[in-house]
Amino acid sequence: MVEGLNRGDDEEISLAQPGRSSILRSPRRGRSDKGTMATYAEEALHNAQMELAHLTRVATLGEMTASIAHEINQPLTSVVANGSAGLRWLAAQSSNLERRALPPTYC
Repeated sequence: MVEGLNRGDDEEISLAQPGRSSILRSPRRGRSDKGTMATYAEEALHNAQMELAHLTRVATLGEMTASIAHEINQPLTSVVANGSAGLRWLAAQSSNLERRALPPTYC
């Protein structure tokens, strides 16, 4: 976003970006044409758009990473919880194992 255009010995465009500021200066001293400044402004706009696209890709990658981690951790947590429940059941019901056993299967 172009903040302002100051005319003096050098023409400059100050670009407002979150967290930083950059100034584009015309390469010529004295009077410079508007076409050169427009070219600098277009280049700055293109750079800002490219940076935004990169940050969007990085954010999407972060979301995908969190989703994959959740999908992996959820079944593992379930396995650990079921294993712990089984161990507690075996420790508490050691005298009652025959009654809890499944009936024999017949062929």
